[in-house]
Amino acid sequence: MRITHRRPIAALQTAIDRYWGWDTRGAAGGRAASAVRLMPLLPGPGGMEIFFHFGESFTTGTGTRLPDVHVTCLRGAPASLDASVALDFIAVRIKSGEIPSLTDVPVCDFTDTFIAATELWGAAIHELHERMAHANTFDARAALLDRFFLKQRRRPLPGRDIRPAIARLHSDQTRIEDLCTLTGLSRRQLEIRFRQATGSSPVRFRRLARLRRSLRELLLAPPSCTLTQLLDPGYVDQAQQVHEFRALTGHTPSQLRCAALAGDAHFYNRSWQPHPILDAPSSMNGARR
Repeated sequence: MRITHRRPIAALQTAIDRYWGWDTRGAAGGRAASAVRLMPLLPGPGGMEIFFHFGESFTTGTGTRLPDVHVTCLRGAPASLDASVALDFIAVRIKSGEIPSLTDVPVCDFTDTFIAATELWGAAIHELHERMAHANTFDARAALLDRFFLKQRRRPLPGRDIRPAIARLHSDQTRIEDLCTLTGLSRRQLEIRFRQATGSSPVRFRRLARLRRSLRELLLAPPSCTLTQLLDPGYVDQAQQVHEFRALTGHTPSQLRCAALAGDAHFYNRSWQPHPILDAPSSMNGARR
């Protein structure tokens, strides 16, 4: 499977983390590609993914074929997906808190579901998909994405900027009171701003960010690392981590790790920087390498 990543142009990098894609159609040596086994999409904090499929799109666990261009924004529960043999897509990863900078549709209207991207951007997104389908290279498709999302940029939400609070929660287990001090907002104001920007409360966002850090460490670490070595400091102990994983993903850490080691492709990737837990985004991310 070919895995590709690219940054958007500089003017979009505050809102978009990356463009990334999988392509199983060009198997090495001309061999026929095999179907990709996908781990479930797992809930995460803040952002979302926009998938542009050029082969068959994903199928949900209930057998529903997703639109060729769809949006995922999971916050509450995992979602099972199946992939075809001829998997070919590019995804746009929107950073936590930046959804309102690219669409006027409130985040809460589409969290915890799959929706057609036309519900956010109308027929223009369908036209973009068609132009991308006729482009010959990943870079040519990325250039089309750059031009489209530059036109979608909105003014920032009025009020205090909560991006420093979002960044803090992505990196460590910070007290909500400290976030209020950091942003100059009351707890109630902070709650409103977080729901507007991410679809989650600060407390829920913190919980999901801790899960996201743990999942990245768990799924990208060498097999020789033990679960104890990979325990996020935000958890009191291993028992709390297991409880949280069961509650939010339906699986224990060891079950998810075994699935990844067995060859199930997952939507996490290594960050642009050498730091092992950078780029903790929104819904599901990247690919297993």
